[in-house]
Amino acid sequence: MTYITPPLTVDVVLNQQVSAPPILDVVLCQPVDNSVSLTIDVIVGVSASAELSITEFVVGVGIDAVLPINPQAEIVATYDVNVFRGAKLGVSSDLQYSKLQGIDKSGSFEGGQLASIKSAELIDSAKLLSVDSQARFEANIKLTTGEQALTEQSKLVGTDSEQLYESQNFVDTKSQLKNETAKRVSHSNWYSYEAMLARQTQRKVQGEYSYLDAIMRHTSSDYGKLAGYRYRNLIETAKLPSWFTSYIAPPLWQTVILRQQLAAPTLPLDVTLCVPKSQSPRSKLSIAQSDIDVYGYLVLTAKESDGTEPTPSKGVIFVTNSVSLTRSDDGREIKLLGFSVGIDSNSYCWTFSATVPLSELSKVDTAREQQIGVDFTCNGNLWRFILDSCEDSIQFGESSLTIKGKSRAMLLASPYSSQRGFKFDTAMSARQIAEAELNRNGVPSGFTLDWQLAGVNGWNVPANTYSYSNKTPINSLQWIAEAAGGFINADMSADVLHVLARYPIPSWEWAAQTPSINLTQSLITSRSRGRVNKPAYNGVTIYGENDGGIGALIKRTGTSGGYQPPMVTSDLMTDQDAAISRGKMILSDTGDIGNIGISMPLIADIGVLKPSTLIGVNDGEQWVGMVRGTTITGRLSSNRALEIDQSIDVERHFDKEVV
Repeated sequence: MTYITPPLTVDVVLNQQVSAPPILDVVLCQPVDNSVSLTIDVIVGVSASAELSITEFVVGVGIDAVLPINPQAEIVATYDVNVFRGAKLGVSSDLQYSKLQGIDKSGSFEGGQLASIKSAELIDSAKLLSVDSQARFEANIKLTTGEQALTEQSKLVGTDSEQLYESQNFVDTKSQLKNETAKRVSHSNWYSYEAMLARQTQRKVQGEYSYLDAIMRHTSSDYGKLAGYRYRNLIETAKLPSWFTSYIAPPLWQTVILRQQLAAPTLPLDVTLCVPKSQSPRSKLSIAQSDIDVYGYLVLTAKESDGTEPTPSKGVIFVTNSVSLTRSDDGREIKLLGFSVGIDSNSYCWTFSATVPLSELSKVDTAREQQIGVDFTCNGNLWRFILDSCEDSIQFGESSLTIKGKSRAMLLASPYSSQRGFKFDTAMSARQIAEAELNRNGVPSGFTLDWQLAGVNGWNVPANTYSYSNKTPINSLQWIAEAAGGFINADMSADVLHVLARYPIPSWEWAAQTPSINLTQSLITSRSRGRVNKPAYNGVTIYGENDGGIGALIKRTGTSGGYQPPMVTSDLMTDQDAAISRGKMILSDTGDIGNIGISMPLIADIGVLKPSTLIGVNDGEQWVGMVRGTTITGRLSSNRALEIDQSIDVERHFDKEVV
């Protein structure tokens, strides 16, 4: 949402500064001498206007089992008297028949006993059946009891399920509350942003009003001065004699009325004129009216109480931060949420990292478009980068892109430049070899060298001395620089490679030097300090590895050079200048060394501090150090203000400082 302020129209009317003079009756008599006194009152009315326009959310189960037990026993005995069961003999007698009949009854009696025994067995069987039925009944009762227990367990499971359902409902309700809270927080943040934008706009409008009021007051003062000048001019004119002004008085009976020349009320003057002593041949008096443009300038000068110029360590430093990121090809602007730019003496190019809105993807999508060039400006300092990475990050309520890039010197490294093996078969200087590497096979790379290592052109390298395999141009340049104790840094915006000495001034001479930049205590926002103690070597032996190489003992003046590190060798150690430069680097990186981290604003008076810059620091102590790395970061503060810091790593030698 864009907040557009209403147009502001201010009409400034300057009324007359003095009241109209009263009507005066002036009687002029015979003058004693030839001088004439004439007084003219003028009212100046000024109308000035100024216009300012500003445009800128469970189930119970019951089982009852009944087993009917009806044991019955029935004994049926049948006897048929018509059936003959005896033995038919030829001779029968009643006795025999009686015996037979008695036997037959005895058999019936025995059969009855058998039947009785069988009935008893049936009764026992029935009792067993009854016992078995009772056992089954008890089993059914147990089964019913077990099922009742299952029913109770089912009820408990149902209760647990209901509790689980209630818990899920509670979790859902809690999630809904969290969502509502998040929405309210989002709305609150949006309203806070709107209120902040409104406050900033109001402050800007108030500032414009104050500026306009100052202009009006200054204009009013200038008009007052102009009116004063005109009054004085009229007075001086009135003092002129008649023969100079060429004024001839009319006859005595004539009345002359002089009217004002500006927008003031009419001022009639009744003047009675006497005949002057002497008259000029001309009788015309004219006063011209013209427009005058008045310009005013306000100069503010700050002084100390004794009238001297203020020192930089006192007062307030005002910094106006500005940053922009645009594509190099079409100039399209890329919105920024935060950024970081940095380089050190161990890196050949500047690195760039920035956070941009997800809506800017079409401008920075390196997956669809290779080698996207961008121009980055920060507080008036320009960098040029090539983007090589684009990653997205999406979270609840926010999304962004992280883009990364390097200086254009990355085109001299893999995979943009191919590797090769080569041997230089002619004698050349180190600088000539480096320039040949930039223009391999006679094809210009577009890059040039700023050589500041071991002389203007470096040192001499004999033929068939320098050879390599599988090196890109930037790899070969770094190898050459390291041989003489140097390093490579790419330029911020131009296609230039700076070949620098790691110690252009030996560390034991820093205290006697005049630094190019001095950092005052009032400028430093934060400081950290690390410390390491290295062997205090006073000499080093250096040898070349090839037939054209040399051997040299580099030692500090006034010492024997006997305390040395292991011997240093290099295939490019072919000249005294290279040996001295390499030796200074080795002997300077010794003793009690401090790594000081300093943060400060990025201001024009200091600028971007680059590696190998000698600076003076006052952080409560006065000392001199050399910059080894710098990082510039920018971010939006809580009130949406842009904050930019420059953080540098400074090398300090405690044991080599003058006490």
